[in-house]
Amino acid sequence: MSFNRLFHRFHPLPWQAMFFAAVSALALAAAPVSAQGTGTAIGSLAEPAHPDQPLLENLAQASIAEIEAGKTALEKSADPQVQKFAQQLIEDHSAALKDIEQLALSKRMTIPKDASMQHKASGTELKLQTAATFDGQYMRQAGVNDHAQTLALLQKTQREARDPQVKALAARLQPTMRQHLNTARQMVAQKK
Repeated sequence: MSFNRLFHRFHPLPWQAMFFAAVSALALAAAPVSAQGTGTAIGSLAEPAHPDQPLLENLAQASIAEIEAGKTALEKSADPQVQKFAQQLIEDHSAALKDIEQLALSKRMTIPKDASMQHKASGTELKLQTAATFDGQYMRQAGVNDHAQTLALLQKTQREARDPQVKALAARLQPTMRQHLNTARQMVAQKK
């Protein structure tokens, strides 16, 4: 290879440098929002994420986890009372998730489509339960523990959210989650 070719290979002509600079600028301008959902792109070109997005993300993940746990209960439980409870959770949490998704969309937020890793681990643990232990574990974990956490998250969202619509959604969902928690506690107490 001649010196001239070698030189131009590592030192582009002025038009080539401008071309690469323009392509790079276009690539940066078209860069998607980060996968973590923080709303920040490369540099400070993008607007910051909605301050209430983490709260909605957590609410969405909690509902997704309850829906998945309810489906597992419908498959594994032989107790009609547990199956009825699971079906109710699926319906109520599906409606809640739809409301969360619509609100997030109206606020230009993205929310996860999957449960958190912690919820997935709990779901896997439920699936591994034997028929003899499933109902008790499901009612304690998905019924009592998860709903106590969801209710606390809703109360925190209502207190700390900046957006009035996010606060209103949290307030509207609380009575249903409180009912789920109370029903689960009664069912666990009856099984003792």
